[in-house]
Amino acid sequence: MRLFFVRCLMGFFSLLPLGLNRTIADVLSRILFALNILERRTTERNLELCFPALTTIERKKIAQESMAQSARWALETSSVWLRGEDWRQSRILKFHNRDLFDKAVSSDRGILLLIPHFGNWEMAGMWSGDQAKTTAIYRMPKLEQLDPLVREARSASALSTLVPATSRGVMSVLKALNRGEQTIILPDQVPVSGSGVYSKFFGVPAYTLTLVHNLIKKTKPEVLFSYALRVPGGFELGFLEPPEDIYSEDAQVSVDAMNKGIEDLCQLDITQYQWEYKRFKNQADGRDFYKES
Repeated sequence: MRLFFVRCLMGFFSLLPLGLNRTIADVLSRILFALNILERRTTERNLELCFPALTTIERKKIAQESMAQSARWALETSSVWLRGEDWRQSRILKFHNRDLFDKAVSSDRGILLLIPHFGNWEMAGMWSGDQAKTTAIYRMPKLEQLDPLVREARSASALSTLVPATSRGVMSVLKALNRGEQTIILPDQVPVSGSGVYSKFFGVPAYTLTLVHNLIKKTKPEVLFSYALRVPGGFELGFLEPPEDIYSEDAQVSVDAMNKGIEDLCQLDITQYQWEYKRFKNQADGRDFYKES
């Protein structure tokens, strides 16, 4: 029943013009911000940790806009998932460094595309999946009933295959990269214990996955960051080369470089990063940055 309701809701929002979708999202975000929901408190805590030099008023302004951006992502993703490749193509208003992607596709090496939780990462991932044979790792949503919907939407392209974040899924990704194909990783998810190292993210220790380093070490792929920056009327889709140290044999050096690359990407528009995610929830010394009195 819940899945049916979500499908209907997504279908409704997917039919709305993009501008109207975003306007509704802005109104909803103001209401949720005023209600001081958990996402607002987490956002403000993350901004306090990462940008201590800013004033409380400055951080509040960023937090308000960040929640609005997240609400826009939630509503517009219905269209990204359900309206098809032609709609996605029509909403990309500008490309940045597309030559980097085209060059990687034409090479014999696999492509490791890193898409952080920035802008509309679903748009970035699905556009790339429309262009080249892709194997992408995904995590099952907290609401398990939504899993079929997520898999169906993200596998809409005939070129895309989703695999779970398990050892079997990782093996599928390794095989795809060795075949010279593309894989997509969201590099800023908190990994399970034993699958990461601590690395600074905006100056704060963050438990960060080592999967990217391991894939680079084993398959020697072309590595690129990708993003879909939200702009009036649509998106600007771009690619960035990672810091050179991401190719280091040393896991710590490689992971540090990856986080630095995510920081550089965030500087395009700091409000379009998903600050309501508890990125620093696992600390080596047991601290809980998100504990509320």
